[in-house]
Amino acid sequence: MTRLPWMLYHWHPREFEKWKSMPPIREYLLLHCSGRGIFGIDGNDVSWGHADRLLFELVMARHDFSSVVEFGTWKGVTSLYLGVTAAIRGILFWTFDIRDFRMDTVKKAWLNNMTFKETDLLTETPNQEVVNAISGDRTLLIVDNGNKELETEKYGSFLKSGSAMIIHDWRTEVRPEVISPLLSTRGYECCYESFASHFGSSCSFWIKK
Repeated sequence: MTRLPWMLYHWHPREFEKWKSMPPIREYLLLHCSGRGIFGIDGNDVSWGHADRLLFELVMARHDFSSVVEFGTWKGVTSLYLGVTAAIRGILFWTFDIRDFRMDTVKKAWLNNMTFKETDLLTETPNQEVVNAISGDRTLLIVDNGNKELETEKYGSFLKSGSAMIIHDWRTEVRPEVISPLLSTRGYECCYESFASHFGSSCSFWIKK
């Protein structure tokens, strides 16, 4: 996968009148395109690109999860999107980060099914509160915090059969040659690679058999 500049600024929505042409659709969907965003919120405050949400939507349409857990809340805009998706299905959403970076507007929109916990995910031993959140039946864990490789290694073993992970920044911050063998030995199977590649998602989906 070709690495791109962090942001392709000439496709920022606020610069629409300066666009010389319509962007290639696949490139506009990428995480690295400045056209990324959600709820009309600027992409600088959003951790996922459009293609990442397309993969998430596919996963949610095809699997019956009982909860969604996120590592890496950051400003909380993507968390709010994930939490709304969970709320529509009547399931719980948990999100963990080392500090509360959420925007005030996000906090005001926070839903009753959503729980934020200020937690250090990278303590020497796995955090028990986190383990409790991810070890239920049919959990979808979204790994999008600081050290995604270490968090995948530390917590991946606690997911049960039928649970799954979406790992963000695949092939950039996360090295497939390191993480793929680890997940395979723990009984995980990678799915929807062709979909992710076609649309340019920076996520990888793994389900535990």
